[in-house]
Amino acid sequence: KLHSVEHKVRPDHIEVGTFAIASAITGGQVDIEDALPQDLKIILAYLSRMGVKYSWKKDTVLTIKPSRLKAEQGVFKTRTWPGFPTDMMSQFIVLATQSEGTVLCHDWMYESRMYFVDRLIKMGANIFLADPHIVIVIGPSKLHGDLIPSADIRAGGALVLAALVAKGESIVEHAEVIDRGYESFDQKLASLGANIRRGE
Repeated sequence: KLHSVEHKVRPDHIEVGTFAIASAITGGQVDIEDALPQDLKIILAYLSRMGVKYSWKKDTVLTIKPSRLKAEQGVFKTRTWPGFPTDMMSQFIVLATQSEGTVLCHDWMYESRMYFVDRLIKMGANIFLADPHIVIVIGPSKLHGDLIPSADIRAGGALVLAALVAKGESIVEHAEVIDRGYESFDQKLASLGANIRRGE
């Protein structure tokens, strides 16, 4: 027999990490509320190695500060929890395109994870696809706007981040795929100052 309980759903550390990268690559500062430090340790460790500066307020408010992006370590690899999550790799690759230095990104979990980088290359990123699991990113790159199909949730979110720093207009297709992982993504980015709108 089951009985009633009260349970609070934990904040999404992937969404927190995505907005942290959005702030870092655009040179802005943002406070991200309802963030749990224990769920973000490795994500923030990887971002720190890319030069991203941050601090905590009131234990659950993460502040991302304007930073000089520079890779301090050249190899980044996904791991099982509590290691660096595979769902952050696509966004992290976009961060690498805007950071000074050469970075090797290795995601051994999904063979299709890295295939979205051809979209970034088309936008001007200097990326070499070594095999289905490894890419080498040389940054920083000046990206330009393009028509970008969104293949999956995380790749779509990452391509939106790339569009934020790209010169000119970008159109990200299949936004409904991104909606599966990010609630009101365009509205939240617009509230932070992004020039973004959903197509008709």
